[in-house]
Amino acid sequence: MRPEKIHKSMAAGEEEEAAATAVVVPSFFKCLISLELMKDPVVLCTGQSYERRIIKPWLEAGNHTCPATMQTLASLELVLNHTLRRFI
Repeated sequence: MRPEKIHKSMAAGEEEEAAATAVVVPSFFKCLISLELMKDPVVLCTGQSYERRIIKPWLEAGNHTCPATMQTLASLELVLNHTLRRFI
């Protein structure tokens, strides 16, 4: 076997190993706005969870609707989603 082929097969094996150990983040662990993994999930009165640092500016800008459902918010209170935070 030529050295180039050995090198290529080792690289392919490393790629397969990396793919096998890759972590898949469930979509409900991601903020609906940023699509990033949430660290401080909060829930709105509509029941939708968002990353606090993402939803807070949305509300402070005068938006009184839920970005996901477009429902008018009866309350602007952000409640820590303890359950989701523990799962994450």
